[in-house]
Amino acid sequence: MIACVALGVVAAHEPTRDDTMEYFGLGEAEPPYDCTGATVAEVVVAFSEHRPLVYGPCPFYVSSTVIRDGKRDVSPPAVERTPADLQALAHALSVHYPGAVVPPVGDASDAGRGAQAAKTFIERCLQHEELGPSQLLVEFLLQREITRSVRNTSLP
Repeated sequence: MIACVALGVVAAHEPTRDDTMEYFGLGEAEPPYDCTGATVAEVVVAFSEHRPLVYGPCPFYVSSTVIRDGKRDVSPPAVERTPADLQALAHALSVHYPGAVVPPVGDASDAGRGAQAAKTFIERCLQHEELGPSQLLVEFLLQREITRSVRNTSLP
């Protein structure tokens, strides 16, 4: 319990759930991005400079330009993805769209050319007539958390 003294009046302040969430850095959690009717027009991929390769494959950030109702829409913040996330997406797309030819991921874990390989993979998926408009791909690019559809598709 925290006591505050102001002008001779003592007021008690019980910590609230919001105070506790803010203390742990969870108070500013963003709501999920609304992907309804969103189309990804363009992506920019860059390696994260905040995590060195010592901790494993370096994650990269994916920024997307969103088109909604024929107009450019407010894009969500960049999402962080790893090479393993791309492999999981490729597998999930091949499971959910068995007749479609999913482009190869390439060597996205390579520090020198990984961001370019990731960008090429994502652009080829977006240009594919069956995979491009898929909700699975759009949510992967726009949602901060990876959807269950990608995470729960078991890898071979």
